[in-house]
Amino acid sequence: MPRRRRSSSSSNNEEDRSRSTQGGRRQQSVSRVHRRRDARSSPEAESTSEVIVGERSKKKRTEYTPVEEKLRITGRGFGIFYEMWRPYSSIIDKGLEASAADPSALPEADQPYVNAFRDLLAFSTTVKSEIVKEESDKEKIGTLLDTARGDTKRSHASAVKISIGDWHHFSPGLSKKSSSPRGWDHDECARLLCPPTIEWNEANKQGLRDPVTRKQFELGPGEFPRFLWAGETMDDIDPTIGFLRHPILFAALRHFAISPSSGVDAGTNMSTKFRYARLCGIKHVTIESIAYAATMVRFGLSSDKRFSATTSFSYKDMYYNIINFTKAFSEAQVQQLLISWDREVFVSTRAGDGLENEDPEPNSLAARLTRQVELLRAQQSQ
Repeated sequence: MPRRRRSSSSSNNEEDRSRSTQGGRRQQSVSRVHRRRDARSSPEAESTSEVIVGERSKKKRTEYTPVEEKLRITGRGFGIFYEMWRPYSSIIDKGLEASAADPSALPEADQPYVNAFRDLLAFSTTVKSEIVKEESDKEKIGTLLDTARGDTKRSHASAVKISIGDWHHFSPGLSKKSSSPRGWDHDECARLLCPPTIEWNEANKQGLRDPVTRKQFELGPGEFPRFLWAGETMDDIDPTIGFLRHPILFAALRHFAISPSSGVDAGTNMSTKFRYARLCGIKHVTIESIAYAATMVRFGLSSDKRFSATTSFSYKDMYYNIINFTKAFSEAQVQQLLISWDREVFVSTRAGDGLENEDPEPNSLAARLTRQVELLRAQQSQ
């Protein structure tokens, strides 16, 4: 029997319904993308710089003026080498207020912002020239800088999950397509994340793997992981020995500042384009850039899927704890550390400075090591 042909009116009605359904789905999809885009570009999102590994969204490319593009480059580079977390708008506002006020009346809490403001002006002639203009929109400048830095952190947080397996020997190897198993469920990741004050034995290994017994261990952002030390051990008398000299840290900063290929092979440094470092005229490593790399490495080793200042582990606090601990170093120790980093990253010599922030928890490993180094320096000077 021949198949009965549908009437044209029925066919048209079905086509209309199909187009309507498809249009509704497209509208819902577009709405979801817009909501995700709006959330990412909001000040609240940037303040935590939340990264969700594996989440992808198609963003419409924004066109920027030459000045805006320079500001975005500044936001990226300054975020890596000088200030990873403080909002640029607050840095600019407090810096300008301090410039017009009595320095003795400056609140102590504002001093880190003022220091960052001075570094920002020295870092970028574009920022310096733009904010002095009466007609300049200071809020827009801060937003451009913040958005660019947030984009960079999101990119690096995703990249470190993919590439960290190339910077260190892991057994079993780490998948480039998934963040699991990592963290405390992966023996080598767990060993590197574990503070050197916790003995790495079978009992502690099992205790750290179990979420219930893990709570018995001190693992906060003030408990420095063993991957911060070369050789993954800490000298009980002088904890500065080997601190911030692990090869995985060198590889991370080369990847972020120079090129992904140099993260695997340092010998490619001179034959590749210097990403943010070259764009911003940076030729030397800073303490802040080392802390940036260390924070990203910690995220790469973990099973965390969110990189943020407000997750269960505060990457923001870890960043500032590292910076604060190095303040207990002598000037000679700091210079020696940075020269060794320059040789690893830029193959050059050293001349630079750093920033500051809040103190770590008084009983954390970071705080105890700081007091120990200060006491050691005092004894040596007697």
